[in-house]
Amino acid sequence: MARVPAGSYLTICDGTHAAGDAAVQQAQEEYADTGAVAYLNKHQHEIASLFEGLEWVEPGFVSVPLWRPDVPEGVTALPSQPQPIDLYGGMARKA
Repeated sequence: MARVPAGSYLTICDGTHAAGDAAVQQAQEEYADTGAVAYLNKHQHEIASLFEGLEWVEPGFVSVPLWRPDVPEGVTALPSQPQPIDLYGGMARKA
């Protein structure tokens, strides 16, 4: 962010590591065994740390489906409220 001017925004979302979720860990290991490019989910605090020194845009750092759960006027609502998933993100502004 040192190279961008004040008033710039940073938006990041990424998969998170579900602590203690053995099924997720096994799926990641099986995927890595295929020879594909390995990808490791991060802990929420690792992703949130990328926003250090920036001003959060509401609602801050949350599970992505909860970023803007309100349905805009004229849009057909989903059958249920969005539920949190292991994908977190946020938007913040450089002062």
